[in-house]
Amino acid sequence: MDRRLIIGVVATEFSPALGGMERHAEGLCRALSKEHSVVVFTTAEHADVRYGEFFSVESVLSFDIEKDLKYLRAIKPDFWLILNAGYASLSLKLRAPVFVYCHGNDFLNPWVSSHNILTYRLPKTLAGTPFLWRYSKYAEEKFRRKRISKGLMFSAGIFVNSSYTRDVLNSTFPKCGKVAKISHPAVGDEFFANSPFPVRNSMMPRNKNLRIFTAARLSSVVPEKNIDRLICAISQLPDSLNAVLTIAGDGDLLAEFKTLARDLGISEKIQFLGRKTSTEIQKNLQESDLFVLVSLESFGIVYAEAAACGVPALANGKRVTDAVIPGTTGLLTTGAQVEDIVCGIKRFVDTRSEFDPLRLVEFATRFKQENIASELLSSIKSALEVSR
Repeated sequence: MDRRLIIGVVATEFSPALGGMERHAEGLCRALSKEHSVVVFTTAEHADVRYGEFFSVESVLSFDIEKDLKYLRAIKPDFWLILNAGYASLSLKLRAPVFVYCHGNDFLNPWVSSHNILTYRLPKTLAGTPFLWRYSKYAEEKFRRKRISKGLMFSAGIFVNSSYTRDVLNSTFPKCGKVAKISHPAVGDEFFANSPFPVRNSMMPRNKNLRIFTAARLSSVVPEKNIDRLICAISQLPDSLNAVLTIAGDGDLLAEFKTLARDLGISEKIQFLGRKTSTEIQKNLQESDLFVLVSLESFGIVYAEAAACGVPALANGKRVTDAVIPGTTGLLTTGAQVEDIVCGIKRFVDTRSEFDPLRLVEFATRFKQENIASELLSSIKSALEVSR
C-alpha cells in the first residue's frame, strides 16, 4: 500500500486553539499530508483559519454525530482517523475503516453528541417532567459511554497517547476486546531549533535567578493544571534561590492568578505573558532552567517540547512517566500539592548538574512529528492489510 492515500481526519480540537490535543492534531495532519491527501473535519470556529497548502479543512463539526454524518459521507477516504473518542461510533456508520485515537477526557468525560438523551429518546410530555430531568445528566453520560464502547469495539484499530491512558481505557471499557497501541503526541519541528544551547550552569551564582517556566490554559474548565499551586510554591521557596516564574497562557483565571501573586507579595517574581505561539514558547523555554507543570496530564506534550529545547521538567509522577524520565529528562513529584512542587524545585536545584541538554534533545527526538506520523501510519497500513 505505497500509493498516495486519501485520509479523512475528524479533529474537534485543532490549532490555532490552545492545548496539547490541538497542537498534536495539526502536527500529525501536516506530517501525514507530506505524502498523502488529508481532509480535516473540525469545528466552525476554524472557518477563517488558513493552513496553507498542507491539507484541506472542512469547518463543519457540531459535536452532534448524526448531524455531522452528512458532511463526512461527502468524501470517500481510504480510512478515517478520529482524534476524539467521542466520535468513535462513526465506526458503525462510515464505510471506510475507522481508527480512533484516545486522549483521556474524550472518553472519560465525553462532550460529543450535544443533545440530551431524554429529549432525544423520549416524547416531550415525558422528557419535560422534573423527575426525569433529575437523572438526565447521568443518563446522557451513560448513553455517550455506551456509544463510545460500541464504536471502539467495531473500529479498525485504537491508538492512545500514553501507557497511562491505555490502562484507563482498558478499565473503562473492559469489553472492548481490542488492544490499543500507544502513539505519543508529536512535538513540532520548531521546538528542535535549539542550537546553540543557552548556558545553564550547574552551580548557580547567588545573583542569578532560577528561571522557571510554565505554559497552560488558564481556564476554569481545566483547573487540574494547578497553576495556582505553582504560584503559591514560588512564594514558599527560599529567597536565596532567586526563583522567578514565567507563565504563558490565557483564560478566565488569568486575573485571579495575578491577584493571587499580588496577595502573596510576589508580583515581582511572576511574569504573565498571555497567549503565545509555539515559536514564542520555544524561545521562552530556551531561556529557562526548569519547566514546571505538576498537573493531571495523561501524557503532556509540553514536557516533550521542553526536552526538545534541552530543558528538564518537573511533573506529577502518577501519570506522565512516558514523557518524563527521572534523572534524565526531569523529576517527578509524588503528588500535586504546593509542598510537592516546592520539594520538587528544591530537588532540581540540588541535582541540576545531572541534566544534559543533549540527552534531553535525544530523548525528545522520538516525538518528532515525522517519526510519530510514520509509526502511526505504518500501524494503520498493517491493520488494513490484515483486514483484507
